[in-house]
Amino acid sequence: MTIQTGESEGLQPAKAVFYNDPKVRAVFWQIVAVLGVVGVFWFLIHNTMANLDRQNIASGFS
Repeated sequence: MTIQTGESEGLQPAKAVFYNDPKVRAVFWQIVAVLGVVGVFWFLIHNTMANLDRQNIASGFS
């Protein structure tokens, strides 16, 4: 008579979904953060330049 230990040979645990991987999530949130910072700077610079242009104010030293 054989005793089963609960471990099956050849069976692998189910592979987790890629977005549950901590490394993938970390990279995703870093990309989101960088895009957010770049977006805020772009908005501020674009808005400032548009307002200066609308009021005919030079933005340089010339």
